Amino acid sequence: MANAEQKDQQGKAGRSRALAQRLRPERNGLGCALSVLALIFAALLTFLALLLPPFSLGDQLFGTPFVALNSRLAFGDLILSAGGGNTLNIRLSSLSAAAFGGLPEPENDLLRQARAALPKTLTPLSAIYHLEQRGTPPDSLTLAFALPEGIEPAQADLYGYDAALGRWQFIPAQRALIDERLSLVAVLEGAERLPDVLCIARLALQAPTVSAVIEAGQAFKPEVAAVANVVHPAGLVPNAEGALDGALPAGVGFGRGYAVVPLIRNYRGASPPDAALIEALLDDPERRQAHLERLVEFALSQPYSGIALEYLGLPPRLRQAFSAFIGDLAAALRAEGRSLALVLPFPEPSGGQFETGAYDWRALGKAADSVQVILPLDPREYLPEGSVRRALAWAVGEISRAKLHAVISLRSVAQEGSQWLPISYREALAPLGQLRVTPEGVLAAQTPVQLQIAPEVAAFGIEASMPIVRYKSVEGSFTRAIWLMTSSALRDRLGGLLVSNWAGVQVPDLAAEGAYLQGTRILAEYKTYRAGQTWFVPIPADLAVQWRASAGEVILAEQIAGIAEPFRFTPDGAYRDILVSAALVELDVPLARITLQVARRPD
Repeated sequence: MANAEQKDQQGKAGRSRALAQRLRPERNGLGCALSVLALIFAALLTFLALLLPPFSLGDQLFGTPFVALNSRLAFGDLILSAGGGNTLNIRLSSLSAAAFGGLPEPENDLLRQARAALPKTLTPLSAIYHLEQRGTPPDSLTLAFALPEGIEPAQADLYGYDAALGRWQFIPAQRALIDERLSLVAVLEGAERLPDVLCIARLALQAPTVSAVIEAGQAFKPEVAAVANVVHPAGLVPNAEGALDGALPAGVGFGRGYAVVPLIRNYRGASPPDAALIEALLDDPERRQAHLERLVEFALSQPYSGIALEYLGLPPRLRQAFSAFIGDLAAALRAEGRSLALVLPFPEPSGGQFETGAYDWRALGKAADSVQVILPLDPREYLPEGSVRRALAWAVGEISRAKLHAVISLRSVAQEGSQWLPISYREALAPLGQLRVTPEGVLAAQTPVQLQIAPEVAAFGIEASMPIVRYKSVEGSFTRAIWLMTSSALRDRLGGLLVSNWAGVQVPDLAAEGAYLQGTRILAEYKTYRAGQTWFVPIPADLAVQWRASAGEVILAEQIAGIAEPFRFTPDGAYRDILVSAALVELDVPLARITLQVARRPD
C-alpha cells in the first residue's frame, strides 16, 4: 500500500511539473506583448506632445516653426521685442503687397479674409506679415516695422487685422531709427495683443470736413451753414450732480445739410475751465454714472448725430479715470447710434516729444469717433521751427488721421506779456483810429495836405507770416503786439492739415464778431479740396490801406499804399468839407476817418 501511494504521489508531481512547463511559455508571451504595447503607447504620446507647442515637431519637420518670443525676434523688416515673464510663441510668414492684392488670391484662409476686409481707403506699402500666436502674451511687446524704401514716411501708418473682430485697425506707432533704419515703432501693453496680420499702409487723401461752433447769442448766418459739415451748438455745462445746465443757441436745425453735434464744456464764455467740477464727478462713482447717463439721455433727446465734450484743465492724476469714462461713454453712445467727439488741448512739447497730462491720446483716440486738437494762438509756433508742424506729425502716430481735426481760430491775436488772446479787428485796430494831418487847422485852397496813420503809437511789419502791429506806450516802449489774421496765414494753416492728411478743421469763432471776413470763402475751398489740386498760399505782404477823399458822392482822390505810408492830395477849394477815410484793403476793415475843412476859393 505504501509503495502504491508513493508511486501515485510521484505521478501527480510529475504531471504538475509537465503542466507547469506547458503553461510557462504562454504566460511569458502575453507579458512581452503587453510590454511592447506600453512602449508603443508611450512613444505615441511623446510624438503627439512633440506636435503641440512649444515643441511643434511637425513644424520643425514640415514647415516654418513656432519660435518662443523671449526677448527679441527679427524677421524681414519686422522686429518683435518682449518684456515680462510670459512666453509667447510666434510663427511669422510674409507676402508681398503685390501678391496680397493680386491674383491668384492668397492660399491662406486668414489672409484671404484680411484681404477682403481691407478698406478701399488703405493702400499697403509694405510686405504683409501673418503672425500666428500661441501661449500667453508678455506684459509688454514692442513692434518695430522698418519703412520700405521709396515711400513718403509722413504718410505711412501701421495697421493690423484682427481676425476675431473681422476688421483692420489703426495701431499707434511713432517714427524712430531702429538699427539705423527709419521704422514705425508700436508698444503693446497689458491686454493689447498682436494683430493676426500686420502691414504699413497709406490712408487715401480725405475729403476735408469743416465744423463750426455756434455760441449763444450768435447769429447763425447762411454762409456759415453753407460751409459747415458739422455744427456744434454750445452753451451747456455739467453741474455738480452730473446733469446739464444752460441753453443752446437758436437757429440750428436738422435736415439742412449739416450734422448737429452739441458741444458740452466745463466752462462758460471766457471763464477758465472748472477742473474741480470734473474731478468731483469722476471721483464719485454714483455721480460719474449719473453724468454718463445724462449725457446719453441728452444725445437721444433730439436727432443729434452725437455729442462733443471739451473738458479742459484736468490734472494728470485723472488720466486713467478720464480715459475710462470716455471709453464707457463712447460705447454707450455707439450702442444708441450716436457719436462722440472730443476737444483736447494742444500737447506740451517736451524734449522732442510731447506730454499730454490727463489726456491719454491713444486711449481717447481709440474710444472717440473724432478728436479735435486746439492749436496754439501764438503765430510763431506755426513757423518751421515751431511746435505745430512737429505736433501734426506726432499726432498721426497716436490717433488715426481719419479722426483728427484741428481747432483753428479766425480772429486776430493779441500778445500781452505771456498771455495770448483772440480779439476782433475792431479791438485790435482801435488805437489806429487817430490820423495825423499836416498842416493842421483850416486848409487853404490849393494847399497840399498829408495824412498818416498814428506813426507815433504803432510800428508795423510782418512776422510769422502775419502782419503785426506793435503798440507803444507814452514813453515809447512797446507794450502790446497784435497779429492780424489774413488769407496768407489761414491758407498756410489749412495747407498744413492737407499735407498731414488730417480729417478736417473745427472753427470756434466762424460766426463770431471780428472773425476774418474771407474765412468762409477760404474754408469752402478747403472743404472741396481733392487730390491733384493746387493749394495756393500767398506770400505774406504788408498791410495795404485804401485811402479816399470825398465830398458827398464825389470822390476827389484815392490811393492804395502801405499802412505806414502817408496819403497826399491837394484840395482845390471847390468843397468846404472833405471826408478822408482809411480802410485795410484785404480785411475790408475801416481804420480811421476825419473831416477836413477847406477855405473856399474866391469866385
